[in-house]
Amino acid sequence: MSAHSTSRTPIKEPSRNAHSKRSHQTKKGTESFDIDNDARSSLNSGRLNTSDMTYQKQAILLEAEIAYIKEEIRALEDQLTLSKSKERRLRIENDILLEAIVNYTN
Repeated sequence: MSAHSTSRTPIKEPSRNAHSKRSHQTKKGTESFDIDNDARSSLNSGRLNTSDMTYQKQAILLEAEIAYIKEEIRALEDQLTLSKSKERRLRIENDILLEAIVNYTN
């Protein structure tokens, strides 16, 4: 078993080393390919940035719309409060006038 395990260890190590050597050779041996990948990467990141910028613009526009709608809601709530106050005042005046009419006719 020990011979078996020692045979496994050398097999694993060379495969790791071979892989790392290949990736190292690939990086060194294809510099023009790496430049092309870098160019593609920057183009892709540019697209992502454009997409992100579009997303950010949309997010800003939506936040502005939400703020505008919230301000409209506040204005309408203020208007509703004023209308309710006016309605209460008119009801009180109406009650006073009705009481005055009833008392005047009696």
